[in-house]
Amino acid sequence: MPNPNPLLPLSALGIYFHAIYITLTFGLPVAIGVMLWKYWKTGDKDFYKAARLMTAVLAVNFALGAINGTLVEFG
Repeated sequence: MPNPNPLLPLSALGIYFHAIYITLTFGLPVAIGVMLWKYWKTGDKDFYKAARLMTAVLAVNFALGAINGTLVEFG
């Protein structure tokens, strides 16, 4: 019997990717907060640079997760 929905495996893969995006979206703000706290305590600019980099990664991750989630939901 042929598969009625040939894109089902692709949709399942999208769900797995979306789960990765969600995990990063929940974890990165904690890491950013820790980096900013370390920057405030030590004054080391490397912690501030790391927080800014993680903020950019969070923005891209959030956008990709939103796109992927929309495609999985309506695909």
